[in-house]
Amino acid sequence: MTFLVDFNLDGYALLFLGILTKIGWLELVSIRFVTFREARLLMDASDRLVWCYAQENQMMILTANRNMKGEDSLKQVMLHRKIQQIRFLYWQLQISIALTNLTTESDVLSILLRLF
Repeated sequence: MTFLVDFNLDGYALLFLGILTKIGWLELVSIRFVTFREARLLMDASDRLVWCYAQENQMMILTANRNMKGEDSLKQVMLHRKIQQIRFLYWQLQISIALTNLTTESDVLSILLRLF
């Protein structure tokens, strides 16, 4: 498990890593902390950039300093992503349902026209 550590939590991440080591968790679970510096992210990187970087690199974000307002806020970026996932799942479901009800070529054409 890899965590992207927001620039204001570098010290806390080290402390947390020390605690996990002391109680033996690191013997059970592979945990890695990546700082903004290691990721070559600027301290004032937008929430959208931080989120995208974390997603592309399969990281969880450890933060206490992200913005909750505006189009590029972490909250909005995550909400937008969830909406995209829900839409994708909806279309998959619609296609699956449509495919089970096919009987003729005109049925296929009709379904494709409705979906797109």
